[in-house]
Amino acid sequence: MFDELLHCLGVLLNCQQSNPFTHIRDKNGLITNLVSGLQLPSEEIRGEILFVLYKVSALHYASEDADGSDLLFSFCPKLVRLSLEALMKTQSDDVRLNCIRLFSTSFILLYLSLKS
Repeated sequence: MFDELLHCLGVLLNCQQSNPFTHIRDKNGLITNLVSGLQLPSEEIRGEILFVLYKVSALHYASEDADGSDLLFSFCPKLVRLSLEALMKTQSDDVRLNCIRLFSTSFILLYLSLKS
């Protein structure tokens, strides 16, 4: 059930017509719960969480009201550790792909923000 809800959130965040991320009130609470959820034993859930984190990060930087802050910065050590664990242990290509998406998006956006 939890993985289905995450999948639905991922589908909504993937919507190209509008940015549903702007309607999330407690973005920090969402990120906190998602990062904590990476410790769950299900590869399917971890894959969905990584996709949602990737979309949240990308949408945050793309939004017009973004203040240049990085939502994931305070979670970085834990997020990197849990993502690398998931990347090394998983047998699922979807989980691997979502790890790479999250890392590449975060690093590119971080690099661009440091450069400006």
